[in-house]
Amino acid sequence: MACTVDSDGWDGSSISGGADCSDTDESVYPTATELCDGLDNDCDGSLPLVESDQDVDLFVACTFDTDGWDGDGSILGDADCEDLDPNIYPGATESPYDGIDQDCDGSDQCDVDGDGYVAVECEGDDCDDSDADINVDAEEIWYDEVDQDCLGDSDFDMDGDGFDSATYGGEDCDDAADDTYPGAPDEPGDGVINDCDDSDEYDADGDGFDGSEYGGDDCDDNNSAVNPDAEEIWYDSIDQDCDGVDDDQDGDGYSLEEDCDDEDAEFYPGAPGFDENCENLDDTASGLDGNYGGGKGCSCSSTGGEGLPFAGGLFALALGLVIRRRKD
Repeated sequence: MACTVDSDGWDGSSISGGADCSDTDESVYPTATELCDGLDNDCDGSLPLVESDQDVDLFVACTFDTDGWDGDGSILGDADCEDLDPNIYPGATESPYDGIDQDCDGSDQCDVDGDGYVAVECEGDDCDDSDADINVDAEEIWYDEVDQDCLGDSDFDMDGDGFDSATYGGEDCDDAADDTYPGAPDEPGDGVINDCDDSDEYDADGDGFDGSEYGGDDCDDNNSAVNPDAEEIWYDSIDQDCDGVDDDQDGDGYSLEEDCDDEDAEFYPGAPGFDENCENLDDTASGLDGNYGGGKGCSCSSTGGEGLPFAGGLFALALGLVIRRRKD
C-alpha cells in the first residue's frame, strides 16, 4: 500500500516501494526541479555542480552543468545572485535607482510607489516615484502646485495658452479659454475681451476714447488722431476734434465760404453793422463800396492803389463828422 506524507504525490523512501527521498518536504521528490537550496530536490542523489556561500550571507550561489560548462544563467529558487557581496541576496533591502539588484529579483527597483510607471531616475516617465497618484496618466488637479500628469507645464495655466491665471498671480483673465490672454487678437465691440484689456473693447484705435458707435464720443475710432482732445486742422475735410465742424474756425456759425472773416467771430453776414453780403451799412449809406473788415468780397487794403477808395471813404466820413460838429 502506497503512502504519502508531504502531499507531493510520492511515497517516502522509507515506505516499501517509495521513491521520495524527503517525505516531509513537498519540494523534494523524483522529477522535481533542482533548486539552489542545498537539497537534492529531484532525489537523484546529487546537488548542483557548484554550490557555495562565499560572502557568508547564508544564501547559496549555484551553477548548473548542462553542456559541460559551469553556467551562470540557470539559477533557480533562493539563489544568491551575487555571492561576493553580503548585501546582495534574495530578500535584501533594495536601494532604488542605483542600478544594483540587491534583492535578486532580476531588476533594480524603479517603481517605488508601485503605480506601474518607471521613475525618471531609471529613465522612465514617472516624475514622482514616491506618490502613486502622480504619473503620466494621472488626471491633473489645477492650481494645487502639484504636477500630477508629469507634463512639466505650469500648474496655473489650465488652458495651456502660455499665460498663468490672473487669479493666481498671472496675467490670463480667462484661464479656461486658450484664445484669451494678454495680447491675443481681439475684435473690438463684440462683447468678448480676448486680449485681457477691457479698456480697448470699445476703443479700437487706443486713443482713450470709446467709439461713438458704442456710446462714446470718438467720431472715428479707427484713427487715433481723431478724438475730442485732438487739435483741429481747419479746412482739411477731417473733423479732428469731433465737434462736427471743420470749416468755421471762428465759431460764428458760418463756414469759410459764407463768412465775412472766418478768423473773427464779429464779422459774418448780418452781423451788427453789416448786411447779408458782409457790407458795412454805414459805408453803404455814405456811398462807399461797403466792403469792410477784410471779409467776403473785400478788395480793400490799408495801402496800395486798391486801398484808395476805402481810404477816401474814411476821409469823407471823418470830414463829414467835423463839419457836423461845427454846425452844432
